[in-house]
Amino acid sequence: QLARYGKPSENSMAYMPDGKILSIDNNTKTVIINLGSNNHVYRGLTFSVYDKGAYIGNENQSKAEIEIFDIGDNYSSARIVKSEIDRPILLNDTIANLIWDSKQVNEFVIAGDFDLDKNGSIDADATAKIAAIIERWGGKVVDNISINTDFLILGTKPNIPEQMPSMDDQRIDPTALQRYNKSLEQFNKYNELENRAKSLWVPIFTYEKFINLIGYSEKVGQAGSF
Repeated sequence: QLARYGKPSENSMAYMPDGKILSIDNNTKTVIINLGSNNHVYRGLTFSVYDKGAYIGNENQSKAEIEIFDIGDNYSSARIVKSEIDRPILLNDTIANLIWDSKQVNEFVIAGDFDLDKNGSIDADATAKIAAIIERWGGKVVDNISINTDFLILGTKPNIPEQMPSMDDQRIDPTALQRYNKSLEQFNKYNELENRAKSLWVPIFTYEKFINLIGYSEKVGQAGSF
């Protein structure tokens, strides 16, 4: 799952689907998929739905999201939590989740600033919240990019003051120099991680693209979503 086809371009990623749609009940807004307990799925696991044979990797091509609520040995029932009227779910449509893999733990790095609730302010606990989503779906968060890294979740570049605090500034605020140095360290770390990810062809996702591809966008804002 999530296998890469050769060396991808920076904005062009392709992934293997996890399964497919076996049946659809439009009255109850549910589907049956060909994954069950033998594939280590669990209740609450979500998947994005794509047209059969569609290129998986562009968030605009995901046409629906489903969430498992009942599990058999080799199949599961899932409710349709999001769909497009002009692009209905069809038999044999493929399903994929960016993180979940029955056999592999994907490795993530998170860098930058994030405004998760879109209120115009940077969330101090954003990295911890994103890490919680990754770990909930079976992923692993590490600090540095390596050849083992699968994905980089990149926020906005940290801001640093234009000038180092003067002695007068430091007398007024004894923590000014410490905060400046911390900001500079975060800024340099951001650039280092971004450049290393590009050099190793590690896929770079924004937070919005990340939650869309794992089928989590409908859950954001709900109680217990983080």
